[in-house]
Amino acid sequence: MRDLSVTEIADLAADPAAVAAVQAPPTVPTGKYALRLKGVRAQQNDEGVILLRFTAEAQADGERRGTVFFDASPQTRFRPDGKPTREWRLYGQLLGALGLQGDTKVGDLLAQIEASQPTVGARVREVIVTPESKYYDSDKLTDEDKVALLQSGARAKNYVDAIFPVSRV
Repeated sequence: MRDLSVTEIADLAADPAAVAAVQAPPTVPTGKYALRLKGVRAQQNDEGVILLRFTAEAQADGERRGTVFFDASPQTRFRPDGKPTREWRLYGQLLGALGLQGDTKVGDLLAQIEASQPTVGARVREVIVTPESKYYDSDKLTDEDKVALLQSGARAKNYVDAIFPVSRV
């Protein structure tokens, strides 16, 4: 091994796509998990929608698998096709998973979460999103395809698709 001078390596640069791939936040594979609700903060987006932004520890087979983030909203909202928004649907499912009634006040829900860090079941999906906003389900891609997409500037994300009682995990 030999020491190098700064001038010998001054023009060396990393591949930006490779750097982006290693800086990507870790995700959990698609599947059912027990989510231990670790924290929540309330925000209002630019459209005026109140969002509860949850941080949850994903567990499978009794072991920690990673951290998952998801949004839920107590505001009744529908998409243009008439279906409930993901955030509103997840809020209702969260109330049900915790055994709470639909008219539970947000403050009571948040107090219960802060006090006991309850665990709920969830179906979590891992996707790869390209810079052009094209989505790929990562469980339908080969490892080589995932690496190629991430190196081309895509990023991996998790989405919580459904919340249910932890007994169903």
